[in-house]
Amino acid sequence: MDPDLGLQYVRDGFARDVAILFYNVEFREVAFVSQDVCSAMFNYPYKGQVYAISFDFSRPILDHL
Repeated sequence: MDPDLGLQYVRDGFARDVAILFYNVEFREVAFVSQDVCSAMFNYPYKGQVYAISFDFSRPILDHL
């Protein structure tokens, strides 16, 4: 399993409330955590290492996407 990108950002000094934008990320697979919450996981490069990243969102947001 790849290391967690969010934890690495914290180790690198990013504030926990900073907004980070991810462009050009394709949703290929979405898993439902519950009836109204889903999650998408990706591998994402950062400083020469591949990290795991997940996005959790509600059903209305998924419908919008």
